[in-house]
Amino acid sequence: MVQTSEMQPTPPDFYGRSNWRALFALLKDYALILGIIAASEQIGGGIVYIFAVWLIGMIQLGLGETLTHEASHFNLFKTRRFNQWSEFLCCYPFGFTLNDYRREHSQHHRLLNTNREQLHLDYGNHGLLDENRNMVWLWFFKPILGYAGVAYIRSLIQLATFKSAQKIVLFWVALLGISAWNGWLDLLCLYWIVPLVWSYASFFYWSEIEDHFNTTTGTRTNISWTNWLTHNNGYHAIHHRYPRIPWYRLKQAHFALGDNPTDISRGFFDTFRQISSRNSPQIPRPASISMPIPS
Repeated sequence: MVQTSEMQPTPPDFYGRSNWRALFALLKDYALILGIIAASEQIGGGIVYIFAVWLIGMIQLGLGETLTHEASHFNLFKTRRFNQWSEFLCCYPFGFTLNDYRREHSQHHRLLNTNREQLHLDYGNHGLLDENRNMVWLWFFKPILGYAGVAYIRSLIQLATFKSAQKIVLFWVALLGISAWNGWLDLLCLYWIVPLVWSYASFFYWSEIEDHFNTTTGTRTNISWTNWLTHNNGYHAIHHRYPRIPWYRLKQAHFALGDNPTDISRGFFDTFRQISSRNSPQIPRPASISMPIPS
């Protein structure tokens, strides 16, 4: 039987927001982090702690990047107010406000793959656009040896406005004070701040490179298992095509809507193979296609 065009899925079939899914995603991430902390403290040992730090960092990527990204598109909760309130859980703990993130991310959509977009400037700062770049160093070693953390802190400073900086400072002064008062300060440092500036910053570094660097279509999709912990952060191409599709429907939409199969990664090492496959730096287009964030 021939399937008619009316039976084919369309982008609006995947639209829609869910307050319950958003709340569950936020609470699940923090519950996982607390569970990892409890297990690490119970088992003890340096290797266990390092494993905990990197696992927490991946969960932090889901919070500080994926869910923040969804809130910036008004895709996390159904209402603008709830999306804005979510910044207390997925923005302030990472050193920025939702408005600051939305401002930069809107530019990312408008200027994608041009030499005026911030990501392209970041690629230059990372050394990815150097003709004699060493991709083994840039991909495997540079981020985890401290560069990613420094680059992340520098990006926060550049992103902040005076008004947003006041909010962040107030939040962190309150958080540090409450933690010190209740005897949690060491846990906060060991299991939030250390992952934030080491493993989370490294995952963020890898994610930014993976999304667009050395692609044929302009955007790369990662279909690996890590999407389970990062709220489908890897399904990036389908997001750029249809920004109104929420995170929990991206995987289904990727397969149903025929996402371009050219730039598909199946994991960390596959991404490395793809970004290392060219001998010259990626040269972006000088013009842009306008793609504003939907309201």
